[in-house]
Amino acid sequence: MPQGVGMDSGVDRVLGGLEAEFQAASARADDEAAADLAFSLRQDLDMREEIARLSDPHVLLAGGGRRPVSVVGQDFIGCGEPVERAQLFRSSIVVQGRGNQHAATSPLTFLELLRLWARGCLTVQIELRESDVGLVGMVRRAATDHLTIEGPAGVIAVTIDRLAVVTRISEAG
Repeated sequence: MPQGVGMDSGVDRVLGGLEAEFQAASARADDEAAADLAFSLRQDLDMREEIARLSDPHVLLAGGGRRPVSVVGQDFIGCGEPVERAQLFRSSIVVQGRGNQHAATSPLTFLELLRLWARGCLTVQIELRESDVGLVGMVRRAATDHLTIEGPAGVIAVTIDRLAVVTRISEAG
């Protein structure tokens, strides 16, 4: 056997082994990078996406109860069909229930929903953030920075920032 022939096959085996190790290491690195990207993308879900992904979402109520979320708007959750209780994400704690149904999604914003209620002259009850005060009245105006209702105490304007929950009580009339 010529001297170079045995060495070439030995070198080929070593190079083949190194190539296989490199390909395996490269595949592991690709898998780790894909897992890191998937993890990062999951971290960047906004509240709307998070709630929409939950099975059987429920909002926690102040008294400790729960209420099923029926709709997820652009910046609010709604309960009931049609929506009778609405609250901004920032005032919400939402938990997953035991069912497998997802809440519907809506293109509406909280302001647009309140304007629909104003157009319908609906009577609402308002719960304020960081307050035990509850207000009741007919929705007169839903502006970008406040909600105006008219009730037994007269006309009341409340900044949107102070709203925790707005519950539809009745239709007009």
